[in-house]
Amino acid sequence: MALSITTTSSILESKPIRKGEVARLTSQLDDAMASITNPDRFSSRAKLDASGLNRLYDDAQRAILAANGNKISAQVISVKLENENRGLAEFNAALVAFERDMGEMSDHAGTDAEKADRALEKMSLVLRRKDPGGRYIFGGSTPYIDPLSKLDNNGVRVAIDLKASTSLIGGQMSRNYSDTSPNETVVTVSAFHEVKEGFLHPEMDAIYKTIGYINMVKDGQFTANQRDAAQLDARQARGAAAMAIGLEEKKVEASLYVNDSEINSADSKNNYLFSSDLVESTGRMQSLMHSVQANISLDGAKTKIFDNLMDRMRLH
Repeated sequence: MALSITTTSSILESKPIRKGEVARLTSQLDDAMASITNPDRFSSRAKLDASGLNRLYDDAQRAILAANGNKISAQVISVKLENENRGLAEFNAALVAFERDMGEMSDHAGTDAEKADRALEKMSLVLRRKDPGGRYIFGGSTPYIDPLSKLDNNGVRVAIDLKASTSLIGGQMSRNYSDTSPNETVVTVSAFHEVKEGFLHPEMDAIYKTIGYINMVKDGQFTANQRDAAQLDARQARGAAAMAIGLEEKKVEASLYVNDSEINSADSKNNYLFSSDLVESTGRMQSLMHSVQANISLDGAKTKIFDNLMDRMRLH
């Protein structure tokens, strides 16, 4: 259904009426009539600024930009946490294989020391695993530096072979196989969520306690109770690490809903600001028509003018 409109000002032209007030009202009436057929409430930034609604629009735009930026951060962190989850699972798998080997008593299974070395070799491969971007998954705060390496006395970085040197010093577990520090970076992923960028590094409890336990078995000088206690302590540390990563993944997942909600809310606000409401526009037009009618002189022009006006507003 199309609406054909002739401007009120052209209808009222050259009529004996109070032109000052009526001219103002008829101009407003023309705008109201135009808004019925024009879906855009504001066709330019200048008109938006003049309306006084520019702050609402700018706030909505900022909210959309912030939420989209947070969504990108959340997606990046989600991939990183998935890689860390996978890395920790592979590290656990190496330990499970070691414990299975320890239960194998056949001659070809090897000695406890040989079994420990096989486990340490597998763990070394896991700890040096990289993501598709070339970053060490267990790299901590220095993801492009070999996590199983240290600076020697001459300032030269030297790779560490877990099989060649024990992590036990004076019968105590140490972190002498790495100088990697944890990643303490916190990333905003929504207006309500902040998450750690990463957890895994070789010196964390889950790693150094597990390596220490394997070295205790390899050493052969510790009692069964000491080994069992170390095994349990390492298992609990790995469980705590997996739980911490899982909690961050839950926050990232929740942040996506928050960001989508904020984007949808801001979009709705902008749609309201820039889309004409037909009911509102029609009501305003009718109100202005009554105001114009009331201001037209009573010399008989009123009836003729509005008869003409209504004749020219035809619905097709």
